[in-house]
Amino acid sequence: DALDTGQADGVERAVPAARRIQRAGPIPALVSADVEGGTICLDGATPMPNQLGMAALRDAQAYREALNVMIGEARDIGIDWTFSPVLDVNADFRSTIVGTRSFGSSPERVRRLGLLHVEVVQSLGLAATVKHWPGEGFDARDQHVLTTVNPLTLDEWEPVFGDLYRAAIGAGVKTIMAGHIAWPAYAHSQGVTGLEAYR
Repeated sequence: DALDTGQADGVERAVPAARRIQRAGPIPALVSADVEGGTICLDGATPMPNQLGMAALRDAQAYREALNVMIGEARDIGIDWTFSPVLDVNADFRSTIVGTRSFGSSPERVRRLGLLHVEVVQSLGLAATVKHWPGEGFDARDQHVLTTVNPLTLDEWEPVFGDLYRAAIGAGVKTIMAGHIAWPAYAHSQGVTGLEAYR
């Protein structure tokens, strides 16, 4: 019933539906979306480059301004929680799931722009999400189709994803999204062996 909005399309349909859902129960529902930019832009919202496109900007202030537009529109639509930013490192350029959704192959750039994303999102009243734990981008396959593998040893993981996630937690990010990603080195460190280390 809450989604029955007649023949309206896009934003005209989404906004009233979200508002009715939020008012339907004694506790307002959280409305979430991937507010990343690129092909994952909200229907009817201002088109924006993806994270890799934003990383190509010389001035991070331009990304801050773009985020203000993206998150402002998301807030106006009724979204409370965005499943962004992507903190994956595009180590394998063939990665079908990371690709242009990452800020690139430099962990330092991913950290700098990812923290900026979290700061802007949460200062405008949405909850941010960093993803995809324990770290994607070293496997060219799509974790939505099968379990991909993070091949890093514990010592290799620490200065990359260990640093990224600690920095995000230190910045107060509200949520972390786990991916369909096996990390065999960690599983082995916990005594898990064989195929189970890849589940």
